Amino acid sequence: MYSYRKEMVSEFSFSLSYIKLSFIFFNLILGAFIPFFSFWLSIFTFALLERKDAFLLKVNLLVFAFYSSVVYSSRAFFLTPSDDYIRYFEVYKASVLSWYDLYFSEPGLLLLYNLLNVVGLDLSVSGLAFVTSLLSTLLLSVFFYCLVRGDENIRHPGLCLSLSFAFISFDYINQLVRQSISLTFLLLCLLPIARNKKIVCYFFAAMFHFSSIFIGGLMMCLRYHPLKSIVVLLFLFALLYFVIGHFSFLGGVAARLEYYQGGVFEFSWYIKYVLIILFSSLFLYVFGIHDKGWLYKFLLSSAFVLVVVSPLGLISLRVLLFYIAYLIGLHMYVVFERVKTLLVIIFSFVMVYKLYRLLGLGSQEDVFSLWRTYEPFSMMPFYYFLEY
Repeated sequence: MYSYRKEMVSEFSFSLSYIKLSFIFFNLILGAFIPFFSFWLSIFTFALLERKDAFLLKVNLLVFAFYSSVVYSSRAFFLTPSDDYIRYFEVYKASVLSWYDLYFSEPGLLLLYNLLNVVGLDLSVSGLAFVTSLLSTLLLSVFFYCLVRGDENIRHPGLCLSLSFAFISFDYINQLVRQSISLTFLLLCLLPIARNKKIVCYFFAAMFHFSSIFIGGLMMCLRYHPLKSIVVLLFLFALLYFVIGHFSFLGGVAARLEYYQGGVFEFSWYIKYVLIILFSSLFLYVFGIHDKGWLYKFLLSSAFVLVVVSPLGLISLRVLLFYIAYLIGLHMYVVFERVKTLLVIIFSFVMVYKLYRLLGLGSQEDVFSLWRTYEPFSMMPFYYFLEY
């Protein structure tokens, strides 16, 4: 009797896995015609998967990475001087082999562009954006997959992935290209991997953006010494402004910092989320309600530092971009993990709003708005490749 019931459970599990795989495959095909809906569905699909569904998680991560890159490469380009792709596309088309005369100094992106030229790809600006976005989202997928598979404290890995990806800022991935790729390598350094692998990831991060030398150090400090790091960081910020303001030979750096500070600070969309999460985190932390593992402490410390340095404007955005662009959803999950109903409600509201934006119902005056390069759907399969 016991063996019969065990066999029935095994057959049911196999059938359920087959249904999930069929749904992911259907979503993959659907995306050939309606990429934004497949991207949206792929985020939902994670919530249906469990830790044991390792293969299905990997397949859905590939679907997610591919269609997120398709969607956000449809944006408008060259409509504002602040669009970095004006310079990036010039570099790509020039096919130069030296980076000394470029407006960015890091060799990573230039080497990637030259690799694309070597293999004979003649990409449009949308195609170039697709490639770099795909690289960032694939690396990001590796980070989140390893995190939810390796951390047993994450009780609902599928829901964790859904909420994390629902809050990721794909706009930043598609605009701040070099820093986005760099930060995904730094995120991999947070995982419990071998030291030599961390060195390799840190090296590639610096190849794409030199700021990762400082930001990577900050992330490691918050990872291993969160409370001490906050005090030291605030002291360094104060010292930095004193030194730059009192030494004339650093005038160029001062001008750059003044540009990033951007005058009067205005609370942007991410600060609202961060404040809610931060106060909830502090409450749970003080009263010992939540598990105080490294991930919880790291996210809590990152949120606290972000709020403290937020009056610095764009500087806080650039320094804490790893948290703002990638980790707000993860932090929300970690804080409210034991209140699954609340997580589902939050996730549902965010996904409704995301669908609203993906349909192009937001502000059409946005110079980075979607569906300016190609349409959101077509009867021709993989029609967007024609624009790449």
